[in-house]
Amino acid sequence: MRRDGKSTKNQCNCAVYSGDQYLRQCLESLLRQTFTDFEILVVNDGSADFSYQICQEFTHQDSRVRVFNQTNQGQAVARNLALSHARGEYITFVDADDYVVERYLAALYQAALEQDAEVVVGEYFRYGDAEKKWCYHVFEKDYQVAVYEGNTFLSKYNQIVFTPVWGKLFKATLFEYIRFPALSSHEDNFVIQKLYLKANRVAYLVDNLYCYRTRGGSTMHSDRTLEKITNNVASLEEKYFDLVLVNQDTAGIRGMYHYGLVEHKKYLEERALTDTTIYLKICSRPELLAQH
Repeated sequence: MRRDGKSTKNQCNCAVYSGDQYLRQCLESLLRQTFTDFEILVVNDGSADFSYQICQEFTHQDSRVRVFNQTNQGQAVARNLALSHARGEYITFVDADDYVVERYLAALYQAALEQDAEVVVGEYFRYGDAEKKWCYHVFEKDYQVAVYEGNTFLSKYNQIVFTPVWGKLFKATLFEYIRFPALSSHEDNFVIQKLYLKANRVAYLVDNLYCYRTRGGSTMHSDRTLEKITNNVASLEEKYFDLVLVNQDTAGIRGMYHYGLVEHKKYLEERALTDTTIYLKICSRPELLAQH
């Protein structure tokens, strides 16, 4: 139930920054959902193109679309703004340059109800802008719904890339004390594991529901920067710390952390960035000191 007493089961959160060439397809895919009891919260993060005008068009087309404006502060802050206005029982995130299939909400919501799951993890396929091709790694024969009790999902989470918050359905109560840190990258890393840890049951729905667009200028596919490396190291440390606090196995995250340190160290050395704060931090870690 919504806080105003009216029924709204799902909340779709979409942060937008100068993505007018993709935004229309994204919003249209949401409004074509076979499940109709939802709202779309669009946060215009200070876009410098026609994104805000497109958002306004959709508010006039469908009352389920609500638009909020903020000065450009990044996707994490935009998502937090949407969470502060969320009034649905479940929450999902869709990036503005991606889109979803028509059964996206229906499939995730049905799995949440049938499996009594607080998190439903959906599968995705890719569309490469440069190649103009779709890439699928899940086929009809692979369809299944797997359920994980307690924190057992974390073992699978460390093996497969389940870090992004998009393409998943979350019980809204999981976000009571959780928000995204105001970072320019890797902000999902800081929250996704916390959500998995809080959930009593996680359902993994192996079905092609979400289209993840790969493009050269996107945040995750642009060249590494000192800030991105710093954020990545900090996020891995945060995940490790969380697991230690709840007495969970840390072998998986320690392996990821060690690999990340080695790769970042090599990257910085190749670019003569050995006098930077993050390089000194990486080299000071016991995992690497033991190798010298």
